Amino acid sequence: MQLSQTMPDLLIHEERRKQWIALMIATLGSMIVSAMVVMTNGNYFVGLSMLGVLAMGLLIRFPVLGIYLVAFAAMLLEQFYIVGLPNPVTLEIPFWLNLNLVTGIGALVVNPLEVVFGLVILGWYVRRVAGREYFLLPCVPNLGVTLLFAGMLLFFAGLGLATGGDFKIALWEVRALFYLVIAYLMGVQLLRRADQAELVVKIVVVALSIKGLQGCWRYFVTLGGDIGDVPAITGHEDALFIVTWFALLAGLVVMNGGSPRLRAFMLVSAAPLFITFIYAQRRVCYGALVFSMIILLIMLDRQKQKLFLMAAIPLAIVGALYLAAFWNKSGGIAMPAQQVKSIFVEGEEADSSNTYREVEDYNLQETIRAYPQGLGFGKRYLIIIPLAEVDFPLWDYIPHNAMNWMWAKTGFFGFATLWLFVGAFAVRILQVHRKLTNPFHRSITVMVMCMLINQMIVSKYDLQLTYYRNMVYLGLLLALLVPLENAAKAGSGNEEE
Repeated sequence: MQLSQTMPDLLIHEERRKQWIALMIATLGSMIVSAMVVMTNGNYFVGLSMLGVLAMGLLIRFPVLGIYLVAFAAMLLEQFYIVGLPNPVTLEIPFWLNLNLVTGIGALVVNPLEVVFGLVILGWYVRRVAGREYFLLPCVPNLGVTLLFAGMLLFFAGLGLATGGDFKIALWEVRALFYLVIAYLMGVQLLRRADQAELVVKIVVVALSIKGLQGCWRYFVTLGGDIGDVPAITGHEDALFIVTWFALLAGLVVMNGGSPRLRAFMLVSAAPLFITFIYAQRRVCYGALVFSMIILLIMLDRQKQKLFLMAAIPLAIVGALYLAAFWNKSGGIAMPAQQVKSIFVEGEEADSSNTYREVEDYNLQETIRAYPQGLGFGKRYLIIIPLAEVDFPLWDYIPHNAMNWMWAKTGFFGFATLWLFVGAFAVRILQVHRKLTNPFHRSITVMVMCMLINQMIVSKYDLQLTYYRNMVYLGLLLALLVPLENAAKAGSGNEEE
């Protein structure tokens, strides 16, 4: 009996020892790479080559490190330029860029993310073969709907190409959605314990906290405290990620989850993150933040709901007073009020933006009527009413309204498959949430639900179904449900850190 109780602890200790060894190897390797760059008078190619070889070996030997790496990169490294600001170091790292554009080698049409995916899958396969577990694959929840979703994407990519679509553009359209599927399936296979899920969440917390400091630096130092005509100080997707960060923090505070150090760290990081969120200037994410608090309220038990309302109602009153005071004011402190006002009262800039989206939506609706079976990926949607010129080369392929885009490209079947995927995972999140008693784990499921639902809401107004970072993040969060459920089944769900 004692042996059965100590064996899981021994296995966890051994796994953690391996992870520490991997961390030490990575640290030593980084030092060697840095020394080589210095010795070769700044030849970064030599250093990066050595780093790449080291990373390949580590990921094959410890594939779960790839999950942690991808989670950190998705939170920290921008995919797109930020208009009006100098490129930060987090954009200069070409994690999302095809290697042929970086190296000049035309055959390298994959990006570092896909290389990491490939190495992680190879490492996972090697470990399965070494353990003679060829066919004993861990159960994958919602596997059928996930494969149906991936098959739908393949079918309509093929339909678009067969009817004159452009291959590169079709790849741009569906690439991120395949990342969602891969990240989920990969995470399910490698994240089997609750401590691994917790580590992924902590990586997200730290990376986004760094993002908050970076946003404050851009606003207060780079822009001198005056955002002027700069449309945002961070990427569009960062505002949505910050919403999930605040949903997690609210859950931890109300449910008293996580360690005191984690809660203290997040409370200290909340102010710079909130400033970054405000100056990201994504109006739809303001609504997403409010909706996340509603999701949290619904997922809390009755006693915690009362506690949440006791804190939320005074905050709501303060928010209403703030809006009333700054509704007709201007300046930095009035910006949130002006963002909210622009939703209800259109100004000149907001009117131009909304009008463009309305014309897009009309053209998409006409495309849906003309192609009820689906247009297919890689093809332009119909431009019935001409649109103003915008600085986006794929404006006539990928519109702002990603939901209508999916309907236009895949027809009713594809659109229904997307919502079947979302609905199946929403139900699964609730099922896992009800099984959990650990407040930290329950807060994580709230975070996952907020990302899933708000991703759909934001995608109606912004083309974030095609953003790599969003889909990787969503896929990894959905995969966290497996180790959390495993912990509940093992009877460790009510253990605190």
